[in-house]
Amino acid sequence: MSHFSRLTIGMAVLATALGLSGPAGAVAITGPVTLADFTAGASYGPPAPAHFTEPGPITVSSGTATSLFAGPNYHNVDSLLLVVSGAIPSSDVITLTYGSLTPITFTFANFVSTATAGFDSNIHGIANGTVNTVSFPTALHAGADVTGLPSGLATDDLLANVTIAQTIATALRIDV
Repeated sequence: MSHFSRLTIGMAVLATALGLSGPAGAVAITGPVTLADFTAGASYGPPAPAHFTEPGPITVSSGTATSLFAGPNYHNVDSLLLVVSGAIPSSDVITLTYGSLTPITFTFANFVSTATAGFDSNIHGIANGTVNTVSFPTALHAGADVTGLPSGLATDDLLANVTIAQTIATALRIDV
């Protein structure tokens, strides 16, 4: 394994339906999200609103972009919550980039436990087991919200390339 950690991009199904649709070209990413944003208006479970390369989960090196595609439930959501999970060292800095938008930076202080975030202990459709050595139910989580999603996309249409980089090599996973 290189200096960079291995990141698992798991196709999971956390989506927020916050009614924040915007005009075409107004896609925005905000974060780190607050604790309330993890569950406010959220819907969990299949079918997925977005997915990474199938079949998943896939593993990529830190700093390597991977494509995010519209899923079969994309037309039913107004935003996507990207959740980064893992055992986060206190001095680690994690950067999430969505397409060409300004990157979101996370530090240890931005991460919360599954119970604190209000996630169900067993979300149907998400890899609740261990993925890239990270178990969703016992990991720490931070998130970024993608709003102003373009309309008219079909399943498997490209949304954006997503990149996660970190300063300390640890196993992470990202769920949508």
